[in-house]
Amino acid sequence: MTFELPALLALLLAVPLLAVAYAVVERRRAAGAAAFASAHMRANVVPAPPRWRRHVPAALMLLAITCLLLGVARPGRSQVVTRTGGTIVLVIDASRSMERSDISPSRLAAAQNASQVLVDQLPEAFRVGVVTFNGAAQTLTAPTTDREAIGLALGSIETKLKTYIGDGIMGGLANVPEGGKSVQFVLLSDGNDTGSEVPPEAAAEQASEMSIKINTVQMGTTLDSAPADVAELQQIAETTGGRFFSAPSADELESIYRDIGQRASRAVERVELTQMFVGGGLLLMMTAAAVSALWFRRTV
Repeated sequence: MTFELPALLALLLAVPLLAVAYAVVERRRAAGAAAFASAHMRANVVPAPPRWRRHVPAALMLLAITCLLLGVARPGRSQVVTRTGGTIVLVIDASRSMERSDISPSRLAAAQNASQVLVDQLPEAFRVGVVTFNGAAQTLTAPTTDREAIGLALGSIETKLKTYIGDGIMGGLANVPEGGKSVQFVLLSDGNDTGSEVPPEAAAEQASEMSIKINTVQMGTTLDSAPADVAELQQIAETTGGRFFSAPSADELESIYRDIGQRASRAVERVELTQMFVGGGLLLMMTAAAVSALWFRRTV
């Protein structure tokens, strides 16, 4: 449980002070009763003292005050809910190196299969776009909820020379719906940027300004003669608040994409508990008053 106004929890210090004050008053009351009648005469004066019952109304009032003070601090709890919508843009490296078969059946085929796994994790209301990059960025499908169109776009990827990662990010940004919320990219590459018009770092800065998170995935094995620039992919993710992943196998790549899809389709929302605490406090107050009136014919 969390509190939006935690500083107000300091008011809870009043509760033990009230408890101490009540104990002092009760002790003085007992002393007064002792002065009024001797010990052997008290049974005649008060034949059936209330004992523990006399403390119940006060205890209920202290609990009520505690609940009300907690309510003032605006308590709440977090819960995981399914998103009703969102946008994911798959930005996929389509350079010639993606044809390599060190990841079976090929890097490109593994990327296509993993992308489909991610799409399958998303609620139907989610929009998915597909952008590829090599010597230029190409939009294969703008963000859409049409799963058939997304599948056709993933199956139509063709490889060419060069790897323009920065331009690939910019191609994705060009497809972000105006006023779109919950937008994130999944950028996969197995190489280094070879001359983007917009450097990857600058493209990542623009994505960050648009509140777009970019998750980056480095594909390939450690034996690759020209491995992906891990530092660059990590920097892109860090700049935009995304996560960096390394996928040396098709199985690991699918696991990464499945996890991204599951995370994207869920959100953490804060549930306000103020009314529950305030209502509980008022109920305890009414109970204390009722008990006092019923047992002692007086109000608290």
